[in-house]
Amino acid sequence: MANHLKKSTHLTESFHHMIIHIIHVKYCGEFCLHLKFNDGFEKDIDMWPLIKNQGGLLESLKDKVFFSKVTLDTESGTIMWPNGVDYAPDVLYQL
Repeated sequence: MANHLKKSTHLTESFHHMIIHIIHVKYCGEFCLHLKFNDGFEKDIDMWPLIKNQGGLLESLKDKVFFSKVTLDTESGTIMWPNGVDYAPDVLYQL
């Protein structure tokens, strides 16, 4: 029985590692961000195509000064701005 529990725990741990999280964000200028993910993958992303035709809360991201205030939300494992806008890390990973 203990062997079965060990396998079950191992499967749960393996599944947890498949969930993508952002562990570091750096503003690179303009609308570019450098992101580092929990699997070690790093990339620069031009966010302008994602925000240029958007309104509402995303409208504020079109201001370069506001955009530069991006932070890492360690609780949710993604990036966010002071107005609460965030992006799913798996979406950013696939861009």
